[in-house]
Amino acid sequence: SFFGFGQSAGLEIILNGADTRKTAEIKTEDGKKERHLLYYDGETVSGK
Repeated sequence: SFFGFGQSAGLEIILNGADTRKTAEIKTEDGKKERHLLYYDGETVSGK
């Protein structure tokens, strides 16, 4: 649990258009590479 208080919860976010959006490869602090959705300034981010 976060900070040792109570139970934790799972969260799933589904973004509209994620399957067709460009991605960017980001290197983590430990050197691994992750792919993340790329959004530009002023673009609307929506989903459920």
